[in-house]
Amino acid sequence: MFRHDRKYFYYHNNPTDIYIGELVAEDRVEKARKIRSTPHRLSYEDARLFEGPDKELYMQFITSSYASKWDTSSRMLVKSPKVCVGKVDKKGQVTDCVYPPAGQNLVKDKAEKNWCFFTDGEKLRLQYSTLPLVFKTPGEPDRLIDSSSLKKVVSDCPTFNSTAPIKIGDEWLVFFHWKYMAFDTKTQRQHLLYHLGVYTLDEGLTKITRQCTEALFSGSLHDDLIWWTDCTGQPVSTQPACILPFGGSYVEEDDTIELALGVNDSFMGIFKCPLVNILGLLEPV
Repeated sequence: MFRHDRKYFYYHNNPTDIYIGELVAEDRVEKARKIRSTPHRLSYEDARLFEGPDKELYMQFITSSYASKWDTSSRMLVKSPKVCVGKVDKKGQVTDCVYPPAGQNLVKDKAEKNWCFFTDGEKLRLQYSTLPLVFKTPGEPDRLIDSSSLKKVVSDCPTFNSTAPIKIGDEWLVFFHWKYMAFDTKTQRQHLLYHLGVYTLDEGLTKITRQCTEALFSGSLHDDLIWWTDCTGQPVSTQPACILPFGGSYVEEDDTIELALGVNDSFMGIFKCPLVNILGLLEPV
């Protein structure tokens, strides 16, 4: 929802929560509960689960005060989006949370989002960004990989991580997304369009080996539109719905990819398909 000064808020001006539950069927989640059971003043969003090298379950998520009534000048560090990481205990609570000192995560007025932590053997790695493609590993220099070939698809649009690299045999499969504003001449309205792409990395995470030549999925004016309104309910901005995965796994037994996904902060779901259906769309780099 947008305010009179064009500043937007979530959930009727209250901080947002993240719930964690058990997927017991493809259409049912049980035992859902908040990751923090006590009241808080920060909005939580963009959760991603990952298994650490210690085989424990962790969650990374974004915290901020910018989209709620607690958005004040007195809490400058968390005014902008920051990445927080904590361990998920047996009750589904996220504990021992920290703000990793990577990038500009501890710098006031600077935003950090769309990080992707993952385990590679005995090492915890972080895919920090897509363009440029940067990996961070504790105790090691940053690894910068040439990702200029992706510009053939995304041009100069803002481009972000979607999923952490997913191990598929001797390669890694990585999903990413980009966005831009488009103008509809019929309605005289601007729309924020999202697109989803994919590429593969070699086993050593040193180069892009294959990539899509066009978007896998794109927001369309012929599909559902996600509406943002002002405080009176009048439409202000629209986003054509587009699926964006935020986690995934490779099921070797049936050679399929399973992705947890969201749709423009409005819906969530599960996407499954044969791996060959995705790899068949990629071309060598």
